[in-house]
Amino acid sequence: MEERGAGRAGDRMQFRHSGQGNGRRRRVLTEPLLAGGTPPRGTTPRGAAGGAVRRLGPNYGDAAFLEHIHRLTDLIPTGGLAWAAAFAAGGTLLGAVAALDWWVTLWAVGTLGGPLAAFSLDHGGGLARWLSSALLLLGAAVSTIVYLVRQHRVDDYQGRYRIWLWAALFAVAWSAGQTAALGEDFARVMTHVTGTALAADGAAWSLLPAAFLVMGLGTRLVADVWYCRSAVALLAAAGLALAAAAAARMGWFSVETYLSPTALASLAALGGHLGFLLAAGRYARYVILDAKGLLPRRTAGDQEAAPRTSLPTDCGDNDVLVHPPHRVPRPLGRSAGVGDEEEPEWGEDDAPEASAPASQPTERAAPTTTANAQTVGRTLTRAEKKALRKRLEKMRKQREGRS
Repeated sequence: MEERGAGRAGDRMQFRHSGQGNGRRRRVLTEPLLAGGTPPRGTTPRGAAGGAVRRLGPNYGDAAFLEHIHRLTDLIPTGGLAWAAAFAAGGTLLGAVAALDWWVTLWAVGTLGGPLAAFSLDHGGGLARWLSSALLLLGAAVSTIVYLVRQHRVDDYQGRYRIWLWAALFAVAWSAGQTAALGEDFARVMTHVTGTALAADGAAWSLLPAAFLVMGLGTRLVADVWYCRSAVALLAAAGLALAAAAAARMGWFSVETYLSPTALASLAALGGHLGFLLAAGRYARYVILDAKGLLPRRTAGDQEAAPRTSLPTDCGDNDVLVHPPHRVPRPLGRSAGVGDEEEPEWGEDDAPEASAPASQPTERAAPTTTANAQTVGRTLTRAEKKALRKRLEKMRKQREGRS
């Protein structure tokens, strides 16, 4: 016994100190195969097939990290704190651009004899134009995410999700126009070709097509995001800001004390582009939550009292209520024909008298048309009411004859 115990202790010591770390690694690699699973992608467990571990590439091994990289939908924030920070950052951005234009212009005019073009809202290649272009590109990216999610909705038979692809393309084109001044060049060319400047030194030639496209896309986007009220409000605010920018560019109003018409138009356009980005982001959050089934549903009691469709209070707060199809009731007085799946339903008061024994006469109150109307679930027609009265009169006479 002592020798056997000493042998077991020696085996344990040999297992601990014999350097079998490679054997443990082989067992770890072969555990998924023994459990009925599959090995990691692109690898062959050492010892399972007698070969070495196979890699996908020489620099990244089996590239298992690719399965844990964030998806596009993970870039859309869903928490309230993140969206509060986004709104605060947007307001701070607008205020900072206006403050820099005012302060740097005053300092540069008094010190350098002229404003700095980089921080001036009047300059076409300044910081405001670059920020507008960046916001439009971000809006195009978020619109693409909305398109990729919305195209999988099962009840969009008209294909309304395609408007987001058009919105993304228009945002990219507008971003290019902000950076390369395509609108100004188009206005100059049209003024030279037609010989007339229309208004605002030819700026109307670029503002009219842009206004037509913005109104067309905006109405379609509002119709699609109608059940997300915060997105609707942001789109409306963006439209008002762009309308103010166009009016200032046309010279219809200005605030000369603080900003010139060109600076006011640049700042209002920047606010409109920011509103479009936030609206697209809010609706992207809505469709992602809807696709994951995280939108709160109505209870069974609320479904009976609620109408067929209801508007939600905000993104993700409610959902559209759709009742299942109901069976059409069979009209009274119609005999069962071929193809009828069930017998006519008899109420409690108008059941056939054959079901009761003849020796026990029953005294039942005659049913009214209102009760039968409630049983059927709709208002009885004149012919059905007439047939019902005849049947009730016949049943009354039969009861009087038996009594």
